[in-house]
Amino acid sequence: MKKNFRYCSEYELVTLLKEGSEPALKELFLRFEQKILLYVFRLTRSHEVAEEILQDTFVKLWECRESLDMSLSFSAFVYKIAKNRILNYLRSNTAQVAMKKAYSLSMVTSRNATEEQIFFNEYVQIADRAIDCLPPQRKSIFKMSRNEGKSYEEIAVTLGISKNTVRVQIVQSLKDIRRFMSLHSDIADSLFMVWVMVWVSVF
Repeated sequence: MKKNFRYCSEYELVTLLKEGSEPALKELFLRFEQKILLYVFRLTRSHEVAEEILQDTFVKLWECRESLDMSLSFSAFVYKIAKNRILNYLRSNTAQVAMKKAYSLSMVTSRNATEEQIFFNEYVQIADRAIDCLPPQRKSIFKMSRNEGKSYEEIAVTLGISKNTVRVQIVQSLKDIRRFMSLHSDIADSLFMVWVMVWVSVF
């Protein structure tokens, strides 16, 4: 009798996926499709990009199926893959061009291309100023994490502090940066959030 995957638990499906079951992958896709699409769309503001990242996420999931850790949350793992794909997109030239266009459309008055580029660059400078305004230790931790790509553990060892302290300081840094940027820009909220992620690598 053919197995009905619709009645399988998530754990059962992941177990089957690890064994190479394509039907299990399809069922997991159906269960997470709308959630991932909405998650990606909220951050990219593009239905086409959301669809592309959704497909890419499950292709990656299939490729690394054998390394899935059954003791960890499958949902968190899928979202992590999607998150990394979103970051790659937001850092790409294509995304920056799209955001420039969205930025232009969000302004009340029309401006020519030169003026748009000026305002675009000014917004980047606001992000840099926000980082510079962080308290010394917080700024150092933030730059080590975002600019140098160091892990929380590496930062903790370098500065002689706990990993939890590093985590708390990173979270507070992002809050401070968002607050600063919101006070120094009149750009629409949705575009503002995308800009934060692009320039300070929030996630």
